[in-house]
Amino acid sequence: MQTGDHGGPIFTYPFSAGALSTGGSVDLWCVTGSTSTRYAVREIRIGQYSEAGDAQAEMLPITFFSGSTAPSSATAITGLNINRYSTAVAPQATCTVAGPSTVIASTASAALILADSFNVAGGFHYYPVPAERYILGLSQRFVVRGGSANAAVKLTGTLMLQELAKTTQ
Repeated sequence: MQTGDHGGPIFTYPFSAGALSTGGSVDLWCVTGSTSTRYAVREIRIGQYSEAGDAQAEMLPITFFSGSTAPSSATAITGLNINRYSTAVAPQATCTVAGPSTVIASTASAALILADSFNVAGGFHYYPVPAERYILGLSQRFVVRGGSANAAVKLTGTLMLQELAKTTQ
């Protein structure tokens, strides 16, 4: 095991055909943490498949928030343990993940963790070194929000969370 690696089971939360329009922001994922387990955000990938060539080679804003008071009204995404063998630990994660949704989570009491942008043609890839991974606290919310586009874009994305040791604190 690599120094700083968290070591628990890893879960993937993908979506396809999420729409990012000209009308406003979209919560790509809204994670509500478990009451007994912390999670590390290992990786986030976002791509698009509706804009070919450079006709719409625009930059799209992306933000990460934590501590939102109310979740978005997105559809639940069922997590899948990437270790698919029969004796894999924790076949189902204990947090809840939903996305994408144009009815966005409240950020009135949220902290902005990351503000970035990415070229729509190149996609977005967040893969921090272990020491820089965001740790989702007990019952805490984590939101990945995409900003408004110049033209409607069809997105795909994958969020990977790693379960940490179960705790009661």
